[in-house]
Amino acid sequence: MLRITLKGIRGHLVRFLLTTLAVLLGVSFVVASFVLRDGLKETFNGLIEDINAQVDVEVRGYVEFSESDFQDDPVFDESVLGLVEGVDGVADAMAGVGFPGIIPIDSDGEPLPTFGPPLLGVTWSDSSMSPVTLTEGSAPQRGEFVIDIDSAELHDFQIGQTYDIIFPEGRQQFTLSGLMTFGDENALLGAVLTAYDFDEFRELTDTEGLLQTISVRAEEGVAPATLASRIQEVLPDNAEAVTTEAVVAEDQADFGVIIDALGWFFTGFGLVSLLVAAFLITNIFNITIGQRLRELALMRAIGATTSQIRGSVLTEAVTIGLIASVLGIGVGAGLAWVARALMNAAGFSLPEFDINIAPLTVVTAFIIGLGVTIAASLLPAFHAGRVPPAAAVQEGFHIPDRPRARLIVGAILTVFGAVLMALGLGGAVSGIGLAVALGFGSVLVFVGVTTLSPLFAAPIVSAVGSPLKKLPWLKVSGLLAQQNSARSARTTAAAAGALMIGLALTVGASVFGQSLKDTISSILDESVTADFIAQPNGFGNGGFGAGFAERLRDTDEFGQVAAFRFGNIRVDGDIKNVIATNFDQLDGMIDASVISGSFSDAPPLSIALHQDPARDLGVTAGDSITVEFASGESVEMPVAAVYEDAQILDNWAIDLATWDRFFSLDSDLFVMGKSADGVDAQAARAAIEAVAEDFPQIQIQDRTEFLASQEPQVDGMLIVINVFLLFAFVIAILGILITMTLMVVERTREIGMLRAVGMTARQVRSMVRWEAVLIAVFGAILGTVLGLVFGWAAVVALPDSVVNTFAVPWGSLVLYAILAGLGGMVAGLYPAIRAARMNILEAISYQ
Repeated sequence: MLRITLKGIRGHLVRFLLTTLAVLLGVSFVVASFVLRDGLKETFNGLIEDINAQVDVEVRGYVEFSESDFQDDPVFDESVLGLVEGVDGVADAMAGVGFPGIIPIDSDGEPLPTFGPPLLGVTWSDSSMSPVTLTEGSAPQRGEFVIDIDSAELHDFQIGQTYDIIFPEGRQQFTLSGLMTFGDENALLGAVLTAYDFDEFRELTDTEGLLQTISVRAEEGVAPATLASRIQEVLPDNAEAVTTEAVVAEDQADFGVIIDALGWFFTGFGLVSLLVAAFLITNIFNITIGQRLRELALMRAIGATTSQIRGSVLTEAVTIGLIASVLGIGVGAGLAWVARALMNAAGFSLPEFDINIAPLTVVTAFIIGLGVTIAASLLPAFHAGRVPPAAAVQEGFHIPDRPRARLIVGAILTVFGAVLMALGLGGAVSGIGLAVALGFGSVLVFVGVTTLSPLFAAPIVSAVGSPLKKLPWLKVSGLLAQQNSARSARTTAAAAGALMIGLALTVGASVFGQSLKDTISSILDESVTADFIAQPNGFGNGGFGAGFAERLRDTDEFGQVAAFRFGNIRVDGDIKNVIATNFDQLDGMIDASVISGSFSDAPPLSIALHQDPARDLGVTAGDSITVEFASGESVEMPVAAVYEDAQILDNWAIDLATWDRFFSLDSDLFVMGKSADGVDAQAARAAIEAVAEDFPQIQIQDRTEFLASQEPQVDGMLIVINVFLLFAFVIAILGILITMTLMVVERTREIGMLRAVGMTARQVRSMVRWEAVLIAVFGAILGTVLGLVFGWAAVVALPDSVVNTFAVPWGSLVLYAILAGLGGMVAGLYPAIRAARMNILEAISYQ
């Protein structure tokens, strides 16, 4: 049986290789995620250890919780440095301060762009404990700065030239004195790092007299843990001493979270590709077994057992899985390198790493590759074992379909999968349970719908293909394409199943994205009534100084100005995000749909709540709640207002006067302004842009521009998702190609008879191509319907504060259908050519 199986593989080598390719693509994605994750983790772990190699103990600020997610390490008084230096066992100590949002301006007058990685400024130190090393030029004195080598090369910064640098309170001029690296590899992940004179930097960042860290080297023979304990004894309550070993472990864990997320992103798309490949394998094996019925029956007649027949099918599946796994490991390693290159081209400074294929990666590749192929071949193998020996002498024997069983099994799988997805989307499970519910539930839905689809494939394909036979140049070939695809309903449905998965996920993401865009647009259109909005032009610059809002208030063209900041508070032991703004300026600029109370009449040191937390706490306007701040103070705060619209103010809001009392940060995330009475839009824009000249990191938008700018953020997310789902689409089209090739072989005699009675080669090619198109369109219809259901379910399940509008991107759906049809046309090219080239006499006599 083994020799027969291997001979069968050699006899259908093209089919075997294409099937293996489908599995290989999925395996390679998963392997790439593991290789990329392991390589980056190993490299970054080594870099973190190297950077801290000269440090034994770190003294840092301590708070129970950070006052803002945008804040670096908390600060403490500089007098602590002297206390640390006086501790027995301290050989050297280095103080440091860092600050986000320090933005260099290039020689063209443009702020350095960054979307994600931050722009950081730090104090310079010549200590050997410093993580930065001067590579060229000289250390910065007053009026000078150094920049990391990658940023200098990317943005053409030249030593000796003078550049503008944006600090929290505006523009300053500095001369570039040198270049530096962060560690040996300058592994900044796309961040921009600049360093300045120690005292001058603290003056410009309003941290005079303060420090963030003190790096300590122990004297020889003094253990780091012992030294950390001694230092802790002299520290104030807002500082702590930790060993470098602990710091390294924390940093490695933080990087690990980011790298793991990147790895799971790739793994997710790899699993989708493998799911599509599984559908493809099942379909190919079913068709192949259908073509080999008499061969299998003859083998049964001469003594082959049911187990041997099924074992033969599984052997071919195992062979596919083994080859795909082995090759997938190599391709995945290369794909990891390509992914790193693409990410660096997009602005991330990922370091070089060795391609390390860990044992776990190899084991996972084989488990996935073999598991998918074996699981996908189980049902075809079972069918193969049901072929009776008598079929060897029966012309036209086929394994009968069981519509009632198909209906029952398909319905059960679909309903059970839908229930699991509902549990996940409804919040009944979380963490791993959520991933299992959504992942396994969607797989069951796909399998269930594919099981049911032969029941309605014929009428749908007949309806879709009906216009073909009415076209004069397709009258014959179009009619036959329609009839063939409808006649082979099981094959049509199975071939379309792979395409259905990719399109269902794509359509679902598009529907959710469009619903999210419409929700954001609708809410912002109703809630934002300001004339102009000023916000950072990137995600990595940490806001901008309060001076912008102050200068805007001094202009005659603006009657109202409100600044917005983002911080953390603690209520009932839970940390909450809080928005700080000018309560007395909100009327006329945003409409938060106040339910009770008022912003304009808010008492001092008060807080406003969205209706959800207000309901949870059982409070309304006029009541009080206890709020804890990162500074350690706990305050009983009256509730000034309860509001319904959380789009701008989120769930918790305080006045800026309250912020200034309890928070040290004074960077604004965005500012809204309303023109004074009688001032036209052109004059107001000129005034706000004049103020913004000293803050080039700020983007000025009017209300219309601001609303329109929200959509590209969602579109960018969808583009990334669709690019990766493209691989699933390619596998699906590959499945149609293989299916049509096998169908051409199965219908060899039929095609020969058609040619014998006068059908031309051109008509044969056209018939096969359009049959492939009809299969693709059927898959597109199934995928679109499922995608609409998935998108609708996500919209219904999520809170109204996230998405409250169900919207369908009709233009995108039409585009997807067209692409599916074109994909089917491409998939039908090779089978069509093969069918047209058949020798008529040989085809008629084909057995």
